[in-house]
Amino acid sequence: MSKAIGVSKATKFLAVEGMALNAKSAQVLRRCKSEGLAGDALRSAITKQFKKK
Repeated sequence: MSKAIGVSKATKFLAVEGMALNAKSAQVLRRCKSEGLAGDALRSAITKQFKKK
């Protein structure tokens, strides 16, 4: 079983993607983690939440 990423790793990931950890992104991270997403699936889900449509 994969372990969910923590806030520090999420902050580093968001920095690489050009984003910052704010209330909205923290909420998205919590929701994705509660859905059991990990690894590439988690990264993809987070990125999709912040892409311009």
